[in-house]
Amino acid sequence: MWKFIGSLFKAVNVSAIVFYLSACLIPFLPAGKYWMFSVAGLLFPLAVIILLCFLIAWLIVKNLKWSLVCFIVLITGWQQISVMAGFNVKKIFNYAKKP
Repeated sequence: MWKFIGSLFKAVNVSAIVFYLSACLIPFLPAGKYWMFSVAGLLFPLAVIILLCFLIAWLIVKNLKWSLVCFIVLITGWQQISVMAGFNVKKIFNYAKKP
């Protein structure tokens, strides 16, 4: 029974990874031709949360191979995550005008 649950958990994880990576392709594909990926982009924040939950779950179970896979996949889509969450480096604003 535990083997079945582990296999099911891995299959759901792989499908979440495939969905996340397909949503990461949005900036590189034309939206008119590949509309499926654009629709997947609407659920991108949910895909990030699901992948983070899988990462935490694999770390709790102490399966480092699958946690590393989740971490690498999240790092692969870091550009889209930073756009989604708006991580901006704080810059010092200069009130004086340049001559």
